[in-house]
Amino acid sequence: MNNHNPTEVYAARDEIDATLVQSMLAEAAIEARVVGGQIMGAVGEVPAGLPSAPRVWVAGGNAAEATRLIRKMEEKRRETWQQDMQAENEKDSGEAIAGLRTTSADLRTWECQGCHERVTVDFELCWNCLQPRISDSSAGSLTTDF
Repeated sequence: MNNHNPTEVYAARDEIDATLVQSMLAEAAIEARVVGGQIMGAVGEVPAGLPSAPRVWVAGGNAAEATRLIRKMEEKRRETWQQDMQAENEKDSGEAIAGLRTTSADLRTWECQGCHERVTVDFELCWNCLQPRISDSSAGSLTTDF
C-alpha cells in the first residue's frame, strides 16, 4: 500500500470482519491494511467497542472506490439479513399454525350426560361431576371447538 495519504475506510466489529473487508478489497485490486486488530486482546484495559475496533485503511487514491465497495457489501449483508429474518418469521408462523392445528384437534370435546359440562376427549370422566363418558351415540355428541 502506498503510505502517502493513507485513509481509514472501515471500522470493523472485530478482526474477522476487518479481514473479510480487506479480502473483498483485495479482490477488487485495492490494497488494504487492517490496523488495530491486536488491540482487541487488551479488552479490559482498553475500552471495548468502536474506539478499540480494528480499522481498514487504504491509500488515499483508492478511498472513494473502497468506500463504494464497502457500502455495496454492507447493503448485501443487510438484504441477506432481512431475507433470513423473513424466512425465520415465516418458519415461526408455520410452526405456530401447525401448533394451533394440533391444539384445535386436542379441543375436541364430549358432553357429560350428568351435568352437561363440555369435557375434552382426553378425559374419560367429567371433571365437574366425575360421571364417566358414555360411548354410545345416544349419550351425547362429540364436537370440535374452534
